[in-house]
Amino acid sequence: MFENQAYFKSVVSVDHVDAHMCVNFSEQKIFFLLSEMANFVYNQLYMSDFVIYVPLEKHIRQWLTATLGDPVMFPAYSNENAVIRSFTIKTPPGVTPVDNRSGMVAIRLPDSSSKPPETYNHLGKKGQIALREAIKDLFMRALWSDITPLCESKVGVNKLIAAWCESKGIDIDSVETVRQCFYRLRKQYAQNGINIKKFK
Repeated sequence: MFENQAYFKSVVSVDHVDAHMCVNFSEQKIFFLLSEMANFVYNQLYMSDFVIYVPLEKHIRQWLTATLGDPVMFPAYSNENAVIRSFTIKTPPGVTPVDNRSGMVAIRLPDSSSKPPETYNHLGKKGQIALREAIKDLFMRALWSDITPLCESKVGVNKLIAAWCESKGIDIDSVETVRQCFYRLRKQYAQNGINIKKFK
């Protein structure tokens, strides 16, 4: 913020100032501040400082943290947060909380007056399965909605999927896995009479 102020002072001190540039700079600064305020309010009102650790496939884990941060913070009224609120329980006696191990992703618990996260911060095996399914569905919807508009493109599916993975923080060695996910989903649609133009 202080660097921005210093930059702004240096701009207005120039003898021949471009007024349009100053206006654009001010608009950008206001937008940035409003965004920061909105994020702060969201964190204070809807998210706690407690996390749970959930195992996910590598490509989904990388996509999720690149998209929603690490730890992952789902939108306040998302389906994923609804699943978390529904199935978090008090940690059973003798159960050690899961820590951050390989293959795990940290997910922020949403705040809840009926289930305060400082007390309800354990997700059992069945609850984890439900949350993993919700996250996988979210991944597949994102993949489908991003790729299908490009069906008319002359770019091959391998290149499209590779570029999508690169832009979403997914390692190159997972491109084939993601491509197969897309093909399986497209096949399921086709079996129900929804045909998407084949890639060349």
